[in-house]
Amino acid sequence: MVRGPANYPKDAVCPLEGVVETDWSSASFSMSWKLTRKLMPVRFEVDEPICMIVPQRRAELEEFAPELRDIASDEDLRRKHEFFLRSRDDLWQAEVAANTAAVERVPPQGDYSRGRHSDGEAGAEDHQTRRHLRPFVQQQHEKRR
Repeated sequence: MVRGPANYPKDAVCPLEGVVETDWSSASFSMSWKLTRKLMPVRFEVDEPICMIVPQRRAELEEFAPELRDIASDEDLRRKHEFFLRSRDDLWQAEVAANTAAVERVPPQGDYSRGRHSDGEAGAEDHQTRRHLRPFVQQQHEKRR
């Protein structure tokens, strides 16, 4: 998957995404951008990221079988979600009552980042807060005989 740099917005232009089968193709690929404002110049500086390459196994997405279900069909999930909504609202109300910077956003609770539900119950055992990705390796060119 080739897409725009993550968390790196650029004014007046929007990155487009595409899947490139790099395991067999001998062709290069283009990183495409859509201009979003007429007559607005866009400049990419030296060393500014222009794309992000996200490895994705061929046919892996086709293996997923997504479902849309009403949250009421999973009582435990419904209960945890309602707890989350109530606790978030309680925090927000406490902040407003204390008159501490009444902003129009809900303060982050951090439970998801810690891999747990708002009610304190553990989330997934293999929850990850960071990805430890291998860097690209520069292959040495073989000497010709």
